[in-house]
Amino acid sequence: APAGTPEQVGEWLLPYLEAGCEHFTLVATSTSWEASVEYTAEVKRYLLEHAPA
Repeated sequence: APAGTPEQVGEWLLPYLEAGCEHFTLVATSTSWEASVEYTAEVKRYLLEHAPA
């Protein structure tokens, strides 16, 4: 399972996205649910920015 910054997690997941994966289950651990939601959103933004065309 990946861990680290949203960018590090996104980099780890990117090959799966490139291979055709359409869904990921992320479990973010944080001090609040709001921070967990924002972290997950940052991972999504990273993947959308780096997704294959």
